[in-house]
Amino acid sequence: MTDAATLSDAEFAELLAQSGVPTQMQAAGRIKALLARLGGAAAPTAALLKTCLPGCPDPAGWVKPIAAAWARFGIDTPQRQAAWIAQCGHESGDLTALSENLTYTSADRLRKVFPSFFVTGAYKAEGYVGQPQKLANLVYGGRLGNRPGTDDGWRFRGAGLVQLTFRSGFEGFGKAVGMTAEDAADYARTRDGAAMSAAWYFADRGLLALADKGDFDGIVAKTAGLTLTPAVKDRIAYADRAARYGRAFAALKGA
Repeated sequence: MTDAATLSDAEFAELLAQSGVPTQMQAAGRIKALLARLGGAAAPTAALLKTCLPGCPDPAGWVKPIAAAWARFGIDTPQRQAAWIAQCGHESGDLTALSENLTYTSADRLRKVFPSFFVTGAYKAEGYVGQPQKLANLVYGGRLGNRPGTDDGWRFRGAGLVQLTFRSGFEGFGKAVGMTAEDAADYARTRDGAAMSAAWYFADRGLLALADKGDFDGIVAKTAGLTLTPAVKDRIAYADRAARYGRAFAALKGA
């Protein structure tokens, strides 16, 4: 595995310049990158990503976006990197899904995923089959910054490697990278922005501190926004997340 210390100054500058964030944020990321190099932190490689994310069709194409995001937000230890890879790999299907897919083909599946709307709620699931924009505006509309009666639910549906959602989420990320919420949502659907938004999320939501303590369940609970009961663990595919973490941590420690 390539050590971050082997990257030249020019290569670090290129990573940050390609990240899509403004110049002042590149400078902050540069400082973090230099500090990481002093500590001998590891940088992602195509080989590492292929091992940890076997379903990723282009691991080499993700190396620079992930390296820039890790440098910018201090994802610089095996514990932090393994937790990040595990959550991002699960949420994005091995880095293949950068935008939430809300196209459901059966009413039964809608009832299982959104029971508060289609089981205990007053809505008929049949009317939302194959209607992703309508569904997004129903389940995400009118809360967490999304304005009622608008397309905010659709505009701010899940995006990026951890599926950042809602206007409030994109406002926070946008503030960190010097963008409006709307521009941040578009940015999060690119490779650079998908990686950067996930790294920001880990730093902003306190997940790096949990990773430092080895609190994997705490990370999963915060990412999912749920208490980890046995039923919830089954629903959010906890076993897959845990397996990904173990595989990534072993690969990082053995590199």
